Amino acid sequence: MEVSRERPLTRWLLLLAAWVLIAALAGWHTQVMRDYIAGLAGLGRAGAEQSTPLTRPCPGSFSDSHTWVRYALAAQEGSPWPLRHTDTDNANQGREVHWSSAVVQAVAWAGRIQQRWSGETLPRATEQALAWINLPLLLACIIGFSAWVAARTGAAGGVLLAFGMIGHYSFYDGFYPNYVDHHGLLNAAGLGVALGGMLMGAGWWRKSGGRPQLLPDSPGSARRAAIVSGLCGAFGLWISAASTIPVIAIVGLTGLGSSLWLGRRVRAEGAEFDPAVWQWWGRAGAAGALVAYAIEYAPGHLSLRLEANHPFHAAAWWGAGELIARFADAARGRPADRTALFKLIAPVLALLAVPLTILLAGDRAFILRDPFVADLRHMVAEGMSFRAASQLNGWEYEQRYLINFVLVAAGIGVALFNRRDRIVSVYVTAVATCFLLLSCWEIRWWLTAGGPILCLVLALVATLGLKLGQGGRWALALGAGVILLPGGAIHGARAVQTLVRTHTADPLDLMEPLYRDIAAAIRSSQPTGPITLLASPNTSTGVGYYGRFATVGTLYWENTAGLKAAAAIYGAESDATARELLRARGVTHLALVSNGNFETEFFRLLRPNAPIAELEQTFAHRLLGPGDLPRWLKPLPYRPPVTIQLPGLSVLLLQVVPEQAEFEALWQQACAQIAMGAVEQGGARFQRAIALAAPDQRARLYRAAADFAGAQAALGPAIGFYRTALTMNPDPRAAAELAWLLATTGDAALRNGREALNLAQAAAAVAGNDLIVLNALAGALAENQRFAEAAEVANRAIGLARATGDARVADMLQVRLAHYRAGRPWRQ
Repeated sequence: MEVSRERPLTRWLLLLAAWVLIAALAGWHTQVMRDYIAGLAGLGRAGAEQSTPLTRPCPGSFSDSHTWVRYALAAQEGSPWPLRHTDTDNANQGREVHWSSAVVQAVAWAGRIQQRWSGETLPRATEQALAWINLPLLLACIIGFSAWVAARTGAAGGVLLAFGMIGHYSFYDGFYPNYVDHHGLLNAAGLGVALGGMLMGAGWWRKSGGRPQLLPDSPGSARRAAIVSGLCGAFGLWISAASTIPVIAIVGLTGLGSSLWLGRRVRAEGAEFDPAVWQWWGRAGAAGALVAYAIEYAPGHLSLRLEANHPFHAAAWWGAGELIARFADAARGRPADRTALFKLIAPVLALLAVPLTILLAGDRAFILRDPFVADLRHMVAEGMSFRAASQLNGWEYEQRYLINFVLVAAGIGVALFNRRDRIVSVYVTAVATCFLLLSCWEIRWWLTAGGPILCLVLALVATLGLKLGQGGRWALALGAGVILLPGGAIHGARAVQTLVRTHTADPLDLMEPLYRDIAAAIRSSQPTGPITLLASPNTSTGVGYYGRFATVGTLYWENTAGLKAAAAIYGAESDATARELLRARGVTHLALVSNGNFETEFFRLLRPNAPIAELEQTFAHRLLGPGDLPRWLKPLPYRPPVTIQLPGLSVLLLQVVPEQAEFEALWQQACAQIAMGAVEQGGARFQRAIALAAPDQRARLYRAAADFAGAQAALGPAIGFYRTALTMNPDPRAAAELAWLLATTGDAALRNGREALNLAQAAAAVAGNDLIVLNALAGALAENQRFAEAAEVANRAIGLARATGDARVADMLQVRLAHYRAGRPWRQ
């Protein structure tokens, strides 16, 4: 395949210029994202009030980064290579890990490099490394693939591919700054498989005679491309078999189909089919997959898990390569070989090993056979269809992927009307079309589709340029590159720049500082000892990350047992059943967050045929209702920070405790409801709790309830409780607190300057040198327009504060004094 022709020095200079431009664009996006994350990290209260072991947020759609960091920390802290078990979820048993240890170690080493450069603690340095780790990986992939393509097609092809890899959203998204996951490497592996399939001409070659053509010009060239394709596929199997197997299957099947359909025509045009090309493709892939399996699993972790890389996949790949070679070879019109049938037995058996094992072993070998997991896939975002995702996210989401449909349509048109080396056009278009259909079925495949789409663009430019001169082909390549370039890094950086400039954040991203804040609140309720959290899957991942807590249910197929346990607890029909299930899993805390609470999804997974009305009978639904909580659950007073504004957001945090007395349970529920803003319900529960106490304790309890309500800005209940407490036990400090609220509240309906002044003066007559009393008296005098007297009292309070060494209170009183001198009452 030829797109341009130039001297080697010119080729490398052109590539170098493209790489420098691309590095600048990617670096710009990385820096802009760093600024955005810094702003996101400043939201919430966790950093100011209570530290968490991990603190750096990432965009909400990149939450898998949290899990990679936790795995990397485990590797840094002594977990063996490879990492095959984790205690982070499926508490209290832990679970297997089948994520690639290569990625885990890459994140771990990035953290060590960051620590050496910054001097931070290793966990914090590993978090900070998320900002830049994708940049060198992206540049390495761009340089490697574009250099290979330039060597085969000319500098124009290499530059076009390089621009496409950073500009095409479906490909670049896997390398997005802070998106530390395996998707970028999977995109690169998928590109390598598809690109190798294209450059090996689907097994066909022809001497060029100096003319531009799409087919390779020698069998050696085709075989080398096949080997690269196979090795890229083997690397993809190591990273994620589930994402790579469809790429391998589609490349093989479309290659076979193209040869069977067009083989005789291609042969008539002077091309030759080389069966060894597909054999090398299968053998190189199988050998690479076996090596990867040995590195990852041998000798101590051999198992029959076909969701991950496995020797059966390698055998199937070898068998597929042999079968494609033999069946496609029929297009050469050779006489039938009497022994051909016997030669097919071993490849067929190898190819059938995987499906037969799944059929016989069921979910012991392949968890997607489990109906729970099969249904779960369509309840998460990446399992949605493109149509459903478009309806949910609108035109902007559709626009992002529109170019893929346009390119595939163009590919189909060119494949139908192109007559020269048509097999390559048909083959590449078929691969891209298959991935477009997969992506419409489930949007998770958009990322993997990026590589085949870029191959299609390269093939389109090469095909349309067959009858053009050098200038025309360069114009085509640069035009295609300019069309692709704005969609990835440039669009992403501009969008993030807008968020930074306007001091706003994506609503999904706001969940991250919220999760951190929740983790801090949970840890403050239990300062020491292990914590095990039950929450929705996304909340489990986020809160568990910041607090480094164990969790039960996260959305990973290895954690199917934990997900089923979480669903069973959520859907328990009685509190007693829920308590036993929680005890069995060692759960210490629950977090019910309204955004993505997964209550309905868990119900549907457990009881797919039950009427939705029965959801109201479940344990999780009862917790969110108006009734009393079980006595063995202690609600934690918590309200989301004002800096995290999300529509309809509510958070209920609960701690599992031994059986509480009714008074304690009601008191804790009241505190939690007041903190969450349910003021009326909280006030009523305080009243019920105090009614259970001995009469001589009630004045103290009303005072405590008033103090708590006042601290939570629930001024109505606070004023009422102070008044009740004073009727039972006159107390100058309680009178001063009530006077301060009545004098300074911003709610005119509650403010009562005359009552405030009477209370403050009576308190001052008993405790005239008390700071709280003096502060209240000054506020009450100012509310009654007696500003000179208010300033005099405030000065006395400042002097008393300084005499006792309380500089903070003195500074606060100084600010209030300035208001009184300016003739303004103080308002809260």
